[in-house]
Amino acid sequence: MAMFRITDPFSGFSGMFDAKDPDQALDAMARALGYRDYHHAYRRGKVDAFYLLIERVDGENDMKATSNKRNPCEDILNRLSEADLSDLETWRRFEDVDSIHLGGRGRAAWQIEAAQRAWNLLSIEAQLAFLDMRHAVVDDLISAMRDVGIPETDRDIDAVVALLGHDHPAFRVMPAYALASAYLEALDHVEA
Repeated sequence: MAMFRITDPFSGFSGMFDAKDPDQALDAMARALGYRDYHHAYRRGKVDAFYLLIERVDGENDMKATSNKRNPCEDILNRLSEADLSDLETWRRFEDVDSIHLGGRGRAAWQIEAAQRAWNLLSIEAQLAFLDMRHAVVDDLISAMRDVGIPETDRDIDAVVALLGHDHPAFRVMPAYALASAYLEALDHVEA
């Protein structure tokens, strides 16, 4: 048996499944979601393997090797076209307007819907770059926290800026909520 990580770039779902091959991993994921198998979930319109990222990850040593092979943030940014960067900027703007992470009042329903429409208009490459950047930023934040310590700030986003600097590539790909979430995940790893 092998271990497979399956990630849905649209919903953010990520899970680890024991299976002999990727097809059995898809079946295990579908069962975890309450379906008989992958084909049952697909027929119901709930899962489409075309959009899923399936990665084989075996054992602790392979897991470390996989995480060490992640693209650094600069490489992730460099693989995006100008159109993708422009579309990501539009999506980030919708996500960040009135964001509580930036000191705003919180987003209204129409703002949330506009941000979702902007996300849906992103290319698959841009969406995957966001997911890759999210994982890489957590690693960068963990490294920075171990090097300089945990900054004393009022907002999580200010801690990200203090640790990574304003010119970090993540600020061109990720909205404030995602950066704050990455910071909290990194904090959990450092404090564990």
